[in-house]
Amino acid sequence: MTKIKSCASVLVGTALAATMTCCANKPVTLPLVNEERPVVALQPASAMPHVIIYKTTRDYSQNVPVIMDASRQRIVSYPDPADLRGNCRPQALDNGFLLDNRGIGENVAFLSYTYDEYAALKSAPTMQQLLDSIIDRYPLSAITDCGSRSDFSGNLVDAVNEYIHSHGLK
Repeated sequence: MTKIKSCASVLVGTALAATMTCCANKPVTLPLVNEERPVVALQPASAMPHVIIYKTTRDYSQNVPVIMDASRQRIVSYPDPADLRGNCRPQALDNGFLLDNRGIGENVAFLSYTYDEYAALKSAPTMQQLLDSIIDRYPLSAITDCGSRSDFSGNLVDAVNEYIHSHGLK
């Protein structure tokens, strides 16, 4: 019982530390939350999504992305069809770049399903169906993390296009 209580105290303390440091720029040491050690938060949590831009070897702008493990043999993240019923498609940018609105990364792969086809499904395909529908396991020719979305003001597409030009991205 004591062990569970201590773990719960650590979790509460950790949550409190994260809350307290979200607006601070220096480490904060909280009082002891259990008998053994204090909780120390070193850096503020980064809650803002990042602007990711990318280029692909072919036009996959209408195809659903999934995230693979590093070996590209296993899917580690895929959307529910309901997740694709909004503003989630990539947006075209200058110099052939696309603005990610799904949360892709360097281990992205694309499915044969289009956004419209996948969004119309009542439930997500099985893992085997997803694996069988991968059309490209290595689709990226470039990917760039442009920083936090909060660093860009005004129209995001215009601001990211300016970033592309000012950083000489081709």
